[in-house]
Amino acid sequence: MSNAFNNSPRLEAVPATKYRSFDFKRFTKPKFDFIWHHHPEIELTYILHGHGVRYVGNSIQPFHHGDLCLIGANLPHAYGSHPKMHGGAEWLVLHFLPDRLGMEFWKLPDTRFLRKLLDMSRQGIRFHGKGTEKCLRLLQNLNRGRSNLEGLANFFKVLSCLGSIEHKTTLNPWDAAGSYRVHIDPRLQKVFAWLESTDLSGRAQEKAARLVGMSPAAFSRYFRNQTDRTFIRHLNELRVARACVSLAVEDRRVTEIALESGFENLSNFNRRFKEIVGLSPRAYRASLPS
Repeated sequence: MSNAFNNSPRLEAVPATKYRSFDFKRFTKPKFDFIWHHHPEIELTYILHGHGVRYVGNSIQPFHHGDLCLIGANLPHAYGSHPKMHGGAEWLVLHFLPDRLGMEFWKLPDTRFLRKLLDMSRQGIRFHGKGTEKCLRLLQNLNRGRSNLEGLANFFKVLSCLGSIEHKTTLNPWDAAGSYRVHIDPRLQKVFAWLESTDLSGRAQEKAARLVGMSPAAFSRYFRNQTDRTFIRHLNELRVARACVSLAVEDRRVTEIALESGFENLSNFNRRFKEIVGLSPRAYRASLPS
């Protein structure tokens, strides 16, 4: 799935990285904070509990527990909770600035594989399969070091673990890396935030246009100019991503999920789902690990 969700990211400050090699936090909240933002730090995020839709650069994909992603410097991103998510959200976040370790460090032959990994992070990387659970254990040890040096050693163990994971998927094409506009457009930010809080059914484009004080036609032109895609395409990808989450975490009928995701009928849902995901909804559900 892809999405030109590349406007209006908020610049976020991570003060701790000015004084330390890394900053590590554990968050427990009722839901994921939907904040479209970017920062110069590279970010590693592990989802412990909860599910929803993950935005990274031009990518829009479903996520649930066990999701592990490495997000490059100044690559806009956001996590949004699925509307039906219950039980709260919990996740781990590691931020770091490679330059804090010095340029000579990254020139060493021993760090070649890490340089390649961090270079790939400009696209956004999702890790999956064998190795992610080991990374989780190492992440949980980051703040348990008895000294700053021990903590730094644990940090390198996390990076080494990431480099050893064979199964990883880049989230954006190479030609998209570094091409994101980062100026703030309050109107577009308002539309994105509203989409995260609505059920996506009915006349969404008319409602979005009214939200920012435009006619539907003017809003359509505005949205395409800002995102290089139509609002309907963006809306369908968001609907499908939500449906993917429901298919993964619930055992309800496909028809119910289609209607709940904002599609008016099953045939249109099946057509759009296969167009975006490459599989039918039933085939997608069958492909998920049991």
